[in-house]
Amino acid sequence: MKIPLFDPKMVQTWCKEKMKDQLTQLRTDLKNTDTELRDIVKIRKHLYWFLVLGVLASPLGFLWHWIMCFVVFGLFGVLYATAYYISYGHTKGLNRRRDLITEQLTSLGHPPELN
Repeated sequence: MKIPLFDPKMVQTWCKEKMKDQLTQLRTDLKNTDTELRDIVKIRKHLYWFLVLGVLASPLGFLWHWIMCFVVFGLFGVLYATAYYISYGHTKGLNRRRDLITEQLTSLGHPPELN
């Protein structure tokens, strides 16, 4: 819309329309700003509860962490103990076999050459 330069009545009407448009825009902006501020306050309340729940749940997380560490280390301990038991049994069996073979060789008159 062009600004009328020559007719004062038209200039006054144009200025009133422009002011109405500007007032409408400012009211809309104010309403939107208030809505955004209310939304931010709501979100802050939710964030506050997340913080409260996190503080209350953190000991559980800490304990859960230690429980899981003990479970994992316990599993490795069980694996180590199982492997140790198997190797102990296998070593014991091999020693028994070596003693029997040594006995048999000695009884046949051929003592073994042990390294």
